[in-house]
Amino acid sequence: MTTWRREVRAWLEANVPAGPLPSIETPEGLAAHKEWECRLFEAGYAAIHWPKAVGGMGADLLARTVFQEEYERAAAPPRLNGIGLIVVGPTVTQLKVTLVWTDAPAAVMAGLTPINNLNLSVHSPSAAVYLGNVFSGAESMTGGSSDSVNNSEQVHLAAPEAGVWRIDVAGTAVNQDTQGYALVVTGDVDCIKGDVNGDGILDGLDVQEFVQILLGGGPFFPKCAADMNYSGAPDIMDVDGFVSVLLGA
Repeated sequence: MTTWRREVRAWLEANVPAGPLPSIETPEGLAAHKEWECRLFEAGYAAIHWPKAVGGMGADLLARTVFQEEYERAAAPPRLNGIGLIVVGPTVTQLKVTLVWTDAPAAVMAGLTPINNLNLSVHSPSAAVYLGNVFSGAESMTGGSSDSVNNSEQVHLAAPEAGVWRIDVAGTAVNQDTQGYALVVTGDVDCIKGDVNGDGILDGLDVQEFVQILLGGGPFFPKCAADMNYSGAPDIMDVDGFVSVLLGA
């Protein structure tokens, strides 16, 4: 494990930016965080416990703990705002991701009505990025630009690749109040059970989030990850399953 620690430390020292990245709420900050995520993925460090077939290293709990210690020691950038990590199985079922929100009222006779803007992006296991409302016919395509006008965005994929996908919702322009939204995912999908904090790593850091979900609920993806027995709602009956998964990670 000493060799692994040296390897991780050397890579981080060579690659971690010299100073903090700009805020993700700015275009330059979002671009910088995405660039960092790509660098982690290319090195195999984006989610080291994932199988090698989907870009990870198949790391065990000890290796992941060492990586997290070194990541924090290096003051590496916080991970990009991942709303959810989902597992897509081999399927012929279409993957559909829908983001909708109710925008604040615009001024009377305004030429351009959007006040707040959210942007959807869906990231495949092979690092392809699909932006909301970027289509070729009825199928989503890579490239294009984020939709800054509509308050409903979708990604449609008729034959999604199997593996772990990430869904991001970025508040690129929240000019009035806070902006709520609804996110719906359909297809042959599931969340990563036990990864309640959504960082892609199943470890002790999920315990506090798990307890908070049991006591007070929370957003969809953490609740899905905490619902170990697939009952439809996380509760005390999920504790044994959560502990078993955590100890066996």
